[in-house]
Amino acid sequence: MCPFLPPAWEHETLWLAPERIADRSVSEVVQLVSDYRRLLLRAQVAEGDDASNKAIVIVFTDRSAERVNDYMNDVRILDLKRLSYAEDGVVLGEFHARNEASAIYNPRFQPFKSPVPFLLMRPAVISDWKFFLNNEDWLGILARRFGESAVRKLAEKLRRTDWRRLES
Repeated sequence: MCPFLPPAWEHETLWLAPERIADRSVSEVVQLVSDYRRLLLRAQVAEGDDASNKAIVIVFTDRSAERVNDYMNDVRILDLKRLSYAEDGVVLGEFHARNEASAIYNPRFQPFKSPVPFLLMRPAVISDWKFFLNNEDWLGILARRFGESAVRKLAEKLRRTDWRRLES
């Protein structure tokens, strides 16, 4: 499970939103998710580090993993994910039985699989770079969002590795 959820639970800033989307078009689902994004952005929580401890989980109660996967791979949803991160600093992550994405530190572990499909929405953080290392487009979006702070965070992480040995 996402490591952002326990702190949101502790701070009472985790909202579960059951939604029925079986009779909705992809455009209507995009609008629904956009409405929740605005709600997350308006949610008032503590300042500082606690400001990122909020999340909305939209649970798709009436859709199979196959159908939710179809929604999540639609270009309109993919565009919304990119726009949400780039413009508002909101991460949209999908969890469902057909999500084959692996964990960052263990490629055999698939934490995005879920028997009940849902979409996690949370504020972006600098450490999101770990998800984007193999995607130049998303890494660029992260760099524009966090600027010099992102570069410093990457450098800090690299300094703790034997990166010179990896050069060849």
